Amino acid sequence: MSEITETNFSQSWVSNFPENSLMANAGISWINLAREQASRGQWQQVIETWQKAADSFESEGDKLNQSMALTNLSLSHQKLGQWDLAQEAIESSLQILETHPQSPQQQRILANTREIQGQLYVNLGHPEMALEVWPKAISLYENINQPQRILRTRINQANAMQQLGLYPRACQTLIDALSLDSDICKPNNKLLREDRESFRQSLQQKQTEINFLSLYSLGLVSLSNVLVSQSNLETALEILLTSGKISETINNSEQIGVVWLNLGNTARAFVNITKSEQLSPLNNSCLTALNSEENEGSFFETLANCIDTIESPRQEYNFSFYASLADFSYQKAQETINPERVFQAQINRLELLLKTGQVSPQEIENLVNYALKQRQILGFSHQSLYSQLQLAQTLICLRFNDKNSLLDRSSPLLRQCYINSQQSLETIVIPSTATIEEIISSVIEKAKGKGQSQLQDNRAITYGLGYLGALNQQLNNLSKAADLTSEALQNISAFETPEIAYFWHWQLGKIYTLQNKVEAGIKSYNIAFELLQSLRQDLVGTNTDIQFNFRDSVEPVYRELIALLLGANQDINREKYITPSQENLRQARNIVEGLQLAELDDFFNEPCLAAQPQEIDRLVDDSRESIAVIHAIILDQSLEIILKISQQQELKYYRKKVPQKEVKDVLLSLQKYLKLSGETTNVKRFSQQVYQWLIEPLEQELQENNIENLVFVLDGLLRNIPMAVLYDGKNKQYLIENYGVALVPGLQLLPSVLAQEQPLNALVAGISEKRVIDGVPFSPLKNVEIELDSLASLIPENKTLLNQTLTENNLKNLLEDNNFSVLHLATHAQFSSNVDDIFILLYDQLLDLGQVEDLLSKTDNINSTSLDLLVLSACETATGGERSVLGLAGVAVKAGVRSTLATLWPVLDNTTADFMASFYEKLQQPNMTKIKAVQLTQQEMLQDPSNQRPNIWSAYTLVGNWL
Repeated sequence: MSEITETNFSQSWVSNFPENSLMANAGISWINLAREQASRGQWQQVIETWQKAADSFESEGDKLNQSMALTNLSLSHQKLGQWDLAQEAIESSLQILETHPQSPQQQRILANTREIQGQLYVNLGHPEMALEVWPKAISLYENINQPQRILRTRINQANAMQQLGLYPRACQTLIDALSLDSDICKPNNKLLREDRESFRQSLQQKQTEINFLSLYSLGLVSLSNVLVSQSNLETALEILLTSGKISETINNSEQIGVVWLNLGNTARAFVNITKSEQLSPLNNSCLTALNSEENEGSFFETLANCIDTIESPRQEYNFSFYASLADFSYQKAQETINPERVFQAQINRLELLLKTGQVSPQEIENLVNYALKQRQILGFSHQSLYSQLQLAQTLICLRFNDKNSLLDRSSPLLRQCYINSQQSLETIVIPSTATIEEIISSVIEKAKGKGQSQLQDNRAITYGLGYLGALNQQLNNLSKAADLTSEALQNISAFETPEIAYFWHWQLGKIYTLQNKVEAGIKSYNIAFELLQSLRQDLVGTNTDIQFNFRDSVEPVYRELIALLLGANQDINREKYITPSQENLRQARNIVEGLQLAELDDFFNEPCLAAQPQEIDRLVDDSRESIAVIHAIILDQSLEIILKISQQQELKYYRKKVPQKEVKDVLLSLQKYLKLSGETTNVKRFSQQVYQWLIEPLEQELQENNIENLVFVLDGLLRNIPMAVLYDGKNKQYLIENYGVALVPGLQLLPSVLAQEQPLNALVAGISEKRVIDGVPFSPLKNVEIELDSLASLIPENKTLLNQTLTENNLKNLLEDNNFSVLHLATHAQFSSNVDDIFILLYDQLLDLGQVEDLLSKTDNINSTSLDLLVLSACETATGGERSVLGLAGVAVKAGVRSTLATLWPVLDNTTADFMASFYEKLQQPNMTKIKAVQLTQQEMLQDPSNQRPNIWSAYTLVGNWL
């Protein structure tokens, strides 16, 4: 569970009385008394007041005011968590209203009552029922022209949608309610620095058009929560600052506290996407000045100025600033009087400081003790339950911090621990496991509605039981851990809450595996896998509680199941491994496919594969050439290889015992030397090691089946290495000298056609001049003009854009008006593990990921007129990140481009011009495939003494459909 985001459901008294009557005066007096008592927090007295009012109105035969009093009575019971009494009161009110003759007063009170009934459903843990009731309230409000209450109810609707994971729907609801630009809801719609001021002005202008500033501020907070869930952090931050300014203007201290808590969460989201090596002390001069006595202006106005000073275009997020901002915001949130918000801010701040490591052990102990003390004064609410569970999880992380290196035996819950303390925590007193168990058990009891609590929260019960299971797993009480985890799963529906069920099936599978119940473990892991597959649409673009941290909460499920199916854990220490069954091998390949797709989804923060793909196996078996598909999977202690030979149903399996760290070190070294000139010896040394791992075990099988082409489905850092460069030390040959080589992102591909079956029709474009965009200089590519002229002569049907003509509009217009089969871009481009660092250089701008995708997706449907080949002849991928090439492949997959040919690092542009001319010439020969055309061109380069260095010829990689 991630930090809890405070969601304020707006509420107010029902006060619709006939204005010219004695009863109106009596009713107003009741309301004034109740308001006075509520302002002092005297909720029991408020309840007594409304009960007396209801009795009085009933004795006088005033049914409408009786129902009004009952509705307010229900609202008051909700304040004390007296849910049964609240339900009884609201039902009594509705029974009166639905039998009462229709009138303006009846309609107003009925609308209010429906609204509060929806809030009761939310408090009872049934937001879906609230969403059925609130449209009725909105319809009534529209009939009686109550825009303020319409806005309030729509904000509440959006909050309920967020609880159900309906984030796109919640975003659109808020955009409509607040009359904002619908583009705000687009995934990955990053707010650029140069657009900040105009965005602030648009929010300011909208603010002047709204009469209900308090509600508008509340709606902006809700919208910011949605945007954080969709990774639109910059926009969320600006919206929160605007909400804070409004709250300051109207002097709403309660709302200011809400803004500070959510501002802390948003800043912490920035921290979570920042590389850990960027750690620096948590201080910032701008924030320090913000909190000084000299600051007499608006906190949030000054803070906006702080944000403007610390970011420059395309700079990595400033870890120190955002960590400081989160810390500052959580401390400000603790200054409010709401005990639940204070407690939540404490827990979130504790987790933040543990992650950053910029805190002393003694301060950690003080924060824990303070949180335990604050917990004692919490009321009965759903939010307080989840805050306490979050505290319990943090305490589990602290208690078992020294065992984090043993994740293979730990509960999945331990993967959620982010403790980066610069000092040993052994000296502090951490609450005992008995204390942790007491906290969790107390939450479960309250969630069951026992004692003073009347809550009914099955999700909280499930989390509590699962946490107890995790605690017992850490204590090696495996039987009890399995029983508790099974009980957690029995308490919920996997169909209704797959985002929760998958996690506890994962934990149960791990416990069974530790008990050597392998088949039971595989069964539980399979259920977790299937639930994750069903969640593909929800794992992205959703709240962080559902989106998860992919590396810690999603990817391990796939890898651990693959390891179980292949027996990688059971017989890793044996001299000879046991070959898995064909069924297990096929399933392992399918899980690899699921992992690749999930990783693409996570990388782009939205589902990627929307086209109708072809299965690789079918494509391989129908091919005229002899092809082998090689899956390489990196596990903790081994490299697992699954081989598929064309025309053969039986899969082959090989294992190389090699620790993951060793594989990573070799691949990083190889990637580094490949980009350098004069490092052929080192390239051969490290690429030979990879050859021995991947190819040597398969050599006999490949030779016996006269394999011509190798298609790789690779994992992790292997994707960043051009397989063509793998070196056979025995025969002194690179892999490309014997095989055509292609990389595919998964088991499914978009269909393609041979070039001669569909004549090439190309849009060739490039930039030869030096450019400076957003302060970033790009060197001239002096041979681009030669490259484009050569291609124009080789490809009869073509159009060209060079230098100042290469603009977004020109590209867009040409792609929309022509059915090009090839888009060739000879301009600087970069693909990185960070989506924000992906770009393609045009003459006057850098196209970001979204713009690239929009350009390439020029048709709505995947059809024969879509791009068959995208060529990036001056592209580079960032060193070290496992996802750089994934980004390259993913852009094409998302846009429906069948194949991509790109350089993985910068190559001299005169060499590139020669390579591309040769490639296109060969591609248009009879029966020529892309994979063969690339192979023949690279073989030619190897024969040329001036191009034999691996950093020159091996940079060109074919990704996607190889035909």
